Amino acid sequence: MWIIGDVFTLPEYRGLGYGKIATSAITRDAVASGAVAYLHVNKKNAAATSLYAKLGYSILRERPWIFAPALAIRTPSQWAGRRALSSYSAPRRMPPP
Repeated sequence: MWIIGDVFTLPEYRGLGYGKIATSAITRDAVASGAVAYLHVNKKNAAATSLYAKLGYSILRERPWIFAPALAIRTPSQWAGRRALSSYSAPRRMPPP
């Protein structure tokens, strides 16, 4: 199992295909090794979810994701900033580029 995370493109380089190139290359390596590739994404990130669908990923599950600084003590009201993420599973074979 390979878990792909933190795929990010700087705003000035978005729309140029770099995210597709990077995610495709990592996914191909995972599939070629015999592993299953997984990734996670904020479900409100339409550009990323669209890209992952085009690459053959499908939604595996949705769950809350909590972001908190290390060693921080938070009150229950401070946990309200949770974001929902979707986990995606890649196909066993990658389509040709």
